[in-house]
Amino acid sequence: MTQPKGQTALQPVLEKLLGGQRLIIADAGAAYGLPAHLQMLTPVSLLCLFEPHAQRAEELRQLLGAEARVFQTALSCQGGERTLYVTNVPTGTSLLRPGSDAALGLTEQAYFFPVQEQRIHTRRLEDVLGEGGIARLDFLKADVQGAELEILQGLGAPLSRTLLGVELEVGFPGGYIGQPGFGDVDQYLRALGLELLDLRLARIHRFVSGSYRHLSENVFGVHADSTSLSKRLWEADALYFVKPATLLHSGDVPAIRRLAVLYCAYGFYTEAYHLLDQAGQAGMLPSEEVTPLKDDVVRLHRVARFCVFESMTWYQLTSPFRRLGVRLRNKLCGFQVGKWQE
Repeated sequence: MTQPKGQTALQPVLEKLLGGQRLIIADAGAAYGLPAHLQMLTPVSLLCLFEPHAQRAEELRQLLGAEARVFQTALSCQGGERTLYVTNVPTGTSLLRPGSDAALGLTEQAYFFPVQEQRIHTRRLEDVLGEGGIARLDFLKADVQGAELEILQGLGAPLSRTLLGVELEVGFPGGYIGQPGFGDVDQYLRALGLELLDLRLARIHRFVSGSYRHLSENVFGVHADSTSLSKRLWEADALYFVKPATLLHSGDVPAIRRLAVLYCAYGFYTEAYHLLDQAGQAGMLPSEEVTPLKDDVVRLHRVARFCVFESMTWYQLTSPFRRLGVRLRNKLCGFQVGKWQE
């Protein structure tokens, strides 16, 4: 796959941070490829993408070529035959039946209904990766409409212990019957030794009279995104990473390097810098290596995300005119890799 303009400058820095390793990343529900914020890791990763739809799986193979392994299979906790609920809008399709009280009371019914039921064969993530000779998984991104916890449970204990991070969609409250809530997902991941770093929230107004905007515009006389009206929390993309203390205690330097790079992909450059600093102070990294590695984190930020319009000088000059400064920055910054919070 041809790398986007500007992306080639990132690869040498990523390779130095990883110290010759490759990341292993799995994406469940990968119909349209990796999200933008993870694409910077493509040159230094083994990508394992799961997409049960035959045509989309083939499109992924054509798009990513030898850089990825595309598995045309659906994932579940136990494997075996399951019912797939194919919703009216394909992005709502799930192993869970749509129609929770929240879905029926808050959302547009035409998104979910009519629903078609199909019998499909599912597999456990542990089994698929094991057959491919993959004995470690660094990061899992899952967006499968309520079945994310099932996929995690199908990872198995040995692979779960290697997991450094997870990005997954969580319903608040969710549109599917029996969908696990945030508390269920959070408890499971905390038991694996992971901690919540961030939530990317999606909020909605109630769907009334054929529109999510009806009440705000026609009753209250403001646009749907007006800050004068609060929206209900509907779902969130939750981001978890292993606790750094776990890796520092175990002395796993290769995993520390991989975690630092994963932090950077999500914009947590300060966390990556601090992690490497802590590893140096603990004597896990030779003193002559620590400073260059921390400098590489700063360099990666500069190449991937830095813009003069976000510098302290620009901030001080434009703070009285904040909105104008933000508009100019967005217009003039030029190439930047995808961002998690966009």
